Amino acid sequence: MNELTKWFDGSKFVPEHVGVYETSVEGRFKCFQKWNGFFWCTYDFSVDKADSDKNKNESYYQNNNWRGLANKP
Repeated sequence: MNELTKWFDGSKFVPEHVGVYETSVEGRFKCFQKWNGFFWCTYDFSVDKADSDKNKNESYYQNNNWRGLANKP
């Protein structure tokens, strides 16, 4: 199993790398969103769906706390 990073404050930090991250939407539920290097894309409840072509639109939720993998998969 892959180790996860600590949670980052989404109002202060964005990921350095493009990819799918676990996010906490308004602290109410956890989901996955893709960071495309410019903005967070629409969220989903699976990594594969969050990474799919249908989820390339900009999400309303841009300042969620987020975390990723601590090591390369």
